[in-house]
Amino acid sequence: MIKQNSAETGFWNTYRTNEWIFLAIIIAIGLLLRWMNLTDRPLHHDESLHAIYGLYIYDDPQNGFYKYNALLHGPLLYNILPFIYDLFGTGKWAVRFLTAFLGTGFMFAPFIFRKYFHKNTLLFLVTCIALSPSLVFWSRFLRHDYLAITSMLLVLWGIFCVKEKYAFFPIIIGMVLQFTIKENAFVTTSLLLGYVIFESLFKKIFLKKTRTSIQVIFEKISESKISFLFALILAVFIYTLLYSAGFKYAQGILDGLYRESLGYWLNQHQMERIVGPFIYHILVLSWYELYFIIFSLIHMVHFYYKAKGPYLYALLSALTIAAILHISIGQNLNQINFLYKVLKIKIPIDFYPFIIIIVHAFNVTIFYLKRNDTKKAFWGYLFFGTLFAYSFVGEKVPWLASYPLLTGIIFLAIYLEENLILDNILNLKSWKKIPINGLVLMMIILLFTLKTSISTNFARSGSSTELVSQVHTEKAFENILFKIKDKMLHPTQENPVSILAYNMSWPTSWYFFRLPNYYFISDGSNLSSYDYVLADPHNPINDPNIYRTHQKINLAFRSWWVPPYDTLTWSEFFSYLFTHNPTRGVGSSFCDLYIRK
Repeated sequence: MIKQNSAETGFWNTYRTNEWIFLAIIIAIGLLLRWMNLTDRPLHHDESLHAIYGLYIYDDPQNGFYKYNALLHGPLLYNILPFIYDLFGTGKWAVRFLTAFLGTGFMFAPFIFRKYFHKNTLLFLVTCIALSPSLVFWSRFLRHDYLAITSMLLVLWGIFCVKEKYAFFPIIIGMVLQFTIKENAFVTTSLLLGYVIFESLFKKIFLKKTRTSIQVIFEKISESKISFLFALILAVFIYTLLYSAGFKYAQGILDGLYRESLGYWLNQHQMERIVGPFIYHILVLSWYELYFIIFSLIHMVHFYYKAKGPYLYALLSALTIAAILHISIGQNLNQINFLYKVLKIKIPIDFYPFIIIIVHAFNVTIFYLKRNDTKKAFWGYLFFGTLFAYSFVGEKVPWLASYPLLTGIIFLAIYLEENLILDNILNLKSWKKIPINGLVLMMIILLFTLKTSISTNFARSGSSTELVSQVHTEKAFENILFKIKDKMLHPTQENPVSILAYNMSWPTSWYFFRLPNYYFISDGSNLSSYDYVLADPHNPINDPNIYRTHQKINLAFRSWWVPPYDTLTWSEFFSYLFTHNPTRGVGSSFCDLYIRK
């Protein structure tokens, strides 16, 4: 990518008073959405896993260090958590502090790159990030993804904002940090390399230009050999330090690099542990990010109105091919292994996003490369490439939708700005001068997005009707655990209170960590000796003697909503978009709680 030399002289003076007020209100709302009632939602089983592995290091750094496990991702998160526990204790607020902090910081990230954006574009970016229902949700949920996003921001900061002789440090370290956080670093790296190779070949073959991205990269390395070498050494040191747990666990270095990580996730891709259609992430974004879908559609309509010619013919051809495939083999799709298993096309409507995203990614990239507009070519490629890559990934989980969302927000902001579309919608010089259609559209988008954000993160926090975290721990289950924990900490009898989580360690273990009378390993004998026994009905207790001493109750444990993808109607789609009340597909699971009589 080519650095731009946009001046930012007087940037802060370009906003008028009413625009500063609008920005301040948006940021204040964003802060409230991220920090208010942070502990209300029950702990998800993934959160409990991540939190407790941080506790192991916090309690015993010498022996409790993290040994790489592909299921739990890279070591960086677990090495940060002990510092947070040291500052704020080990409660739920501390567990979610890191993501809330990073999510808050991300709202202000556009200001770092302000010299590349028009002021209206900056307002657009800050507003989208601050109010985004799913970005707010992941700011209140302990996962690795915000760390991965932050490390990518470090790379972008190095590319666009740091002097060239020092730029290799944030670029290389940011890329290496990706690999210490989460295995989707393989996807990110592949996408970036894919752009560099495609742009270089296209310029060389079709534009007959000798100065390609690959040559530029090697020129920069040649000009700053010492800086590049030191950055590389530092990055290797950080990677080795983290994966070897401070040089105590050498096996982790190669395990994280490829030996365990790559094979495990390739297997997950083939196995599809959590199955969903190719259109899965588009559905998630549609239901939680209405503004994003609206501006994506505006972009596509405007692009083909402007580009026309072969680009429009390519899109129409893609639509025709998708329609033919839909009609001809849609009903027998699951019988064609290449489509169903290899291409991950699960339902007939999948043909449309699969083909259209590929064609549109090429159209956008080629269109702007021909015009030497590498900024839009790169971000257009990255947005649609990311959307395709995560739609193609076998395991469908909602947090992966945040990656095309973020790359898409940046691309759409750039596209809408440079085509003066944002100027017509967000003309805030004077409220009286805002076109009525722009004002109406802006207010609808803002209010609907805010309503969805509040509903998802507060009114229905942890509800089975929300797809955003896929599986929710029931509040009733958490309340019972807190009551039992309180009895264990403050016993009213001489003998201490004990609990056995029989084949139900997650998320139970986090609530009882460090308590001496908490057990999660048992051969199933002598169960009546515990005051409380939690058991999974799918792996029930077979000892009839326990009924002599304990009373059994059925306790709500988890709930979820799985959309009926193959039979989802348009009325159901729009009904969920506006109400988040699914008509079918809601499920729940229960556990058995045995209480001493």
